[in-house]
Amino acid sequence: MEPLYQRALRIYEAAREPNPPDVARVLNNLAILYSDQGQYERAKPLHQRALRIRLATLGPNHPDVVNSLNDLAILYRSQGLYEHAQLLFQRTLRARLTALSFNHPDVANSLNDLAILYRSQGLYEHAEPLFQSALRIRQASLGHDHPYVANSLHDLALLYCLQDKLPQSLQHAHRASELFEQRLRNEGLVLSDGRFDVLLASLRKQEEDIYSIVLPSLNQTAPAHLALAVALLRKGRAADEAAQFSQTVYRGLSQADRQQFERLRALRSRFSTLSLSGPGPIDPASYHNQLATWILRLMLSKRTWLVVPLSCTYATICRRFTRSSSKSQRSFPSIPSLLSWLPSICATSVFQKPTA
Repeated sequence: MEPLYQRALRIYEAAREPNPPDVARVLNNLAILYSDQGQYERAKPLHQRALRIRLATLGPNHPDVVNSLNDLAILYRSQGLYEHAQLLFQRTLRARLTALSFNHPDVANSLNDLAILYRSQGLYEHAEPLFQSALRIRQASLGHDHPYVANSLHDLALLYCLQDKLPQSLQHAHRASELFEQRLRNEGLVLSDGRFDVLLASLRKQEEDIYSIVLPSLNQTAPAHLALAVALLRKGRAADEAAQFSQTVYRGLSQADRQQFERLRALRSRFSTLSLSGPGPIDPASYHNQLATWILRLMLSKRTWLVVPLSCTYATICRRFTRSSSKSQRSFPSIPSLLSWLPSICATSVFQKPTA
């Protein structure tokens, strides 16, 4: 994205009659990109330049000026410059309250941004009513299932955790997790690879926040259930995704390739059955030898499968499956105490024959 923004900036600036709002928009977008990458010193002068251009050409009350003020405040908050950030957040909130109704989503955004700042400073009593107001406005104006509502629930869950209000924290975290999962189901199939990666990264960050809430209380039933539910959803999502791609692959195979596929699926199924059933009456050493034998057979079978002549369509599907699967794998929980609860899930077979 950075080269594209820089190229667009050069084009706009070199135009015979430059359009300042266009220049400011590209400057602001490039600054946001640098901020997301943690390059705050590169982002700051771009934000400031965009703000100056917009103030000069649009006036102090224009929505784009207010957005620039808010973006600069977010940058200051990320840098720990809380006094600078607070002044700009409050200025943004006043401007939006003047131009819009109190129940407007942009007002909710300002309330939420200011609440995050107070939470970062440990001013929890100041943050809570702002978070609650932002949640109510978003629910009323956007609907109870909107992604911004999920963000508000998540922010409140973190705040309640910091205030040692575990029941409220778990309640909000659970609902936020449901909405995050719903968003992925609704948007995941229509997003580009780049936007899908951004969405997965965002969900991973939110899930790590949930783990931070529940890990100190894993000896209690409710936190343990929430953590396990989040982990299982992530694991199951990857398995479902793999199954869908394997079905797509199967439909495009020749008869010979289908036979090879079926052999691999049968091997995988028998290995899963053996690994899930445990040693039973067999002594542990013999059981592990059987597992090792099946693993070797699977490896050899997969190696044979890889050298089967593939059509261009099938090869393309395989590459898409590999990229998609790796995205899901990168988003798995990395906390050993959570993963240790999922030994049976890890052995789930994703090579499923289509039912139709």
